Amino acid sequence: GAGKSTLIRVLATAVRPDAGSAQVCGHDVVADPAGVRRQIGLTLGEDRSFFWRLSGRKNLEFFA
Repeated sequence: GAGKSTLIRVLATAVRPDAGSAQVCGHDVVADPAGVRRQIGLTLGEDRSFFWRLSGRKNLEFFA
């Protein structure tokens, strides 16, 4: 594809970029990955650990 999943993984600090730079909320993904992780919440799993028929909000309400 177009690299959408790779971009998300770079922004989530799961993968280091080969070139260039990226920031999340002012934190550089290479220089300050811990700062990035404090700002985001993300799951990269392919399994369905959520109720797929519910919206994202309803899943959060259920599991929170």
